[in-house]
This record gives sequence, structure tokens and C-alpha cells, in this order.
Amino acid sequence: MADPMWYVNVAGEQKGPMSTGELRGMLARGQVGPSDMVWREGMTEWTPAGSVPELQPPAPAAAPGRAPAPPPPAAVMWHVSRGGQQFGPFSTDDVRAKLATGELTAADFVWKEGMAGWAAIGGLPDFASAGPFAASPPPAPGAPYAPFAPPRPSPVGTFFKDFFAGGTEEEPVSTPAVSLVEKVLSLLRFLKGRPEGFQRYQRLLIRVGCLSLLAAGIVWLLHNTIGAIRQTSFGAFLTGLGWVLGAIVLHYVAAKFGNAGQEIIAADVHTMSSKAFMDCLGLVAALGAIGALVSGVIDAINARAFSPLLPMLVGCALLAHLALFCLNPKECLNIEHDPRRARAGETALAILTFAYRCVLVVTPVVLGAGAAASTVWMAFSMIGTWGANPMASEFTFDVATQLVVAAGLAPLLAYVVYLLAMLGVEIALAIFRIARNTEPSAKEDKE
Repeated sequence: MADPMWYVNVAGEQKGPMSTGELRGMLARGQVGPSDMVWREGMTEWTPAGSVPELQPPAPAAAPGRAPAPPPPAAVMWHVSRGGQQFGPFSTDDVRAKLATGELTAADFVWKEGMAGWAAIGGLPDFASAGPFAASPPPAPGAPYAPFAPPRPSPVGTFFKDFFAGGTEEEPVSTPAVSLVEKVLSLLRFLKGRPEGFQRYQRLLIRVGCLSLLAAGIVWLLHNTIGAIRQTSFGAFLTGLGWVLGAIVLHYVAAKFGNAGQEIIAADVHTMSSKAFMDCLGLVAALGAIGALVSGVIDAINARAFSPLLPMLVGCALLAHLALFCLNPKECLNIEHDPRRARAGETALAILTFAYRCVLVVTPVVLGAGAAASTVWMAFSMIGTWGANPMASEFTFDVATQLVVAAGLAPLLAYVVYLLAMLGVEIALAIFRIARNTEPSAKEDKE
């Protein structure tokens, strides 16, 4: 008969197939215990290795002239019921060891082959020496009770709990209204931890502005060339060449100073002890942007014209950028929030210079959007000068020209204004320090 192949389950891990000799060797070396389950072809179910006769070590040969020793008794295997769940089988020594370590108690139930039903461990003499047991029998094992779940607080209870006991050290009041506003403002904090996104946005606007200035030069040249042809005057053409030269100069200035303000801000970190100023101003700016847009749409509908909407769109864009700066101060303005390190003077300086930093940061927006829109407006006005009402179109052309020049000079002007403002702040701080150091002491006052 061929040697059967065995499979063994040790601690939930199945091993095999292996021969009978290999499995006996693992039992002898302790790699497989008597309580580990084994199976081979022909067996109906997994069986403890200690209860399979084929795996028991062969009995030693009997000495000459003596009767062979009787076979060892089969190991007793116990099944355990604890908390409605069944475990095992375990040998008698294993159950005693679990009683000693506290894994099993006298109230747990066991069963072995030959018993009529489950019995409490404390009532069996096999485990009487494993520990002291209660004299009274334990209740029959059953399913464990579900843990008690406390009732959920009502919305009213949550409101008063948050109002009187909620909040944080910096924001002591936490109500549903505050939480709602914070969730809404969090939608505008999408730049948090990603300053490169705002920097790419600024660089794109600077490129658009610089290209728009070159396009404005072409429009100026074309406008004056057509005027020279109409007036048969060479001076108008020379004026157009002068405007082209001016457009190149504006293009160069915008390219050099377009990102200069951001470089100054990146090199000078300001610190604030509280986020209250930024959060409140950001909320007001966001509401103002929405109000400006709605008001412009209503005025345009009532007037049946697009012109009332234009200034409101500009105001909406500026207020939206202000809200973005306030709610992302680190990424846009390089203003950090550190309540432990920031002093009152540093917070005051950050608030006082906040407006100047906003002007520096919004300059690429003015350059890009302003120069592009003004150039387009100037091109349409030039076409209007060829029509039936050239005077009105010439006026709008001049206004658009002034806006293009202002947009091109905006980076330079903002840079100079910021430097002068910071110079004034430094002078004021120096005066305060000198005044504090030269104050007469109380002893000198008495003398």
C-alpha cells in the first residue's frame, strides 16, 4: 500500500503534502503539536494529530523473554466554549496552562469525546489543581451581549455643548454657524501647502501682459499709419514709430519688474499671532465679490447694456483676489501664523504692511488682465475711428491707450511704492527705539 500524503494546519497555516515519516519527525521535533489538525485522503474531516494512530511513534521492541509493553493511552483532546465561540481541540496540559495564564476561567465550558454534554471547567476533577473554582455551577454558555451604545446627542444639545464647552485655545467659541463659515472659507484655501500653483498663475499673467504690450505697439503703429495716409502727413507715421518704441520700453520694464515684488515678499517673512484679521477680512472680501457681481448683473439687465457690468466685474475680480490672499497668506503674501513665536509688534507690522503686500502681489493681475483687455479695447476703438463717428471712437482709443500705459508701468510703480512704504516703517521703528532708549529713568526724574 502506498504511503499516504498528509496535510497539517499549524496556527492557521496549511503545510504539505508530506509523508507519514516526515510528519512523525515534525511531531517528534515539536514543529507540530498533538493539538494541530491533520488530514489525508480518505479522512472525512481534519483531526488532531495526537488522536491519529498512524502518527504515533512505534512502540519499542520487547525485551527477550518478556511480554510487550501495552500501547500508550490515546491523548484526551478538549473543546472549549468561551463567550459563545468554540475553540480547540486542546490537550489537558494545554487547558491547564490557559487556566494558569488567565486565558480561560472556571466559568468557561469544555467537552471531550465520551461526555454527554458541555461542562464547566470548575466542576471537572481533571482541572481541580489548576486553580480555585467557585462551588456553584456557572450559567450555560450563550452568545455575548452587544456592547452598550450611548444615545447620540440631539442637535440642540450639541449646539449648547459646543457653545459652552467646545472650541480651541485660539478660538474659544465653536457653534454650528462658525463651523459652517469655516467650511465655506475652506473652499478658498485650495492653495494651502501649494505655493507653486499661485506662482505659476502669476508668471502666466506676466507673460500675457508683456505680449499684450507688444500687441499694443502694433495697434499704435497701424492706427497712426492709417492716419498718416488719410492726412497725407509723414508726422503721424513717425508718431506711430514712437509709440512702437514706447511699447518695447513698457514690455522691457514689465518683464523686469513683473516678478520683482514677489521676490521681495519671498525674502521677508512676516508673522502674525492670530488668524482672526485674515479670516474676517477674507470673509468680507468674498461676500463683497459676490455682491459686486450680482449688482453688476442686475444693473446690466435693467439698463439693457453691458457697460454697467464692466466696473463691477473689475471690482469682483479685485475682491476675489483679496479674499484669496487673506485665506492663503503663507502661499500668497508670505505671512505665517505662529501664536507661540509672534509678538504683538510683529503682528502689528504684518497688518500695517498687509495692504502694500497685496498691491505687490496683485500687480501681475493688473499687468496681465489690464494690458490684455485694454489692448483689445484699443483695437476695437481703432476700427471705430474708420466709421461714421470717429470722434467718439478716437476718445475711447485715447482712454484705452492710457490704460495700457498704466498697466505696463504698474509693476514698477508698485515696486517703488512698497520700498518707500517700508522705508517709512523702518524710520518709524528706529525713532521708537531711540525714544525708548533715551527716556529718563525714574531716578533722574526725582533729581
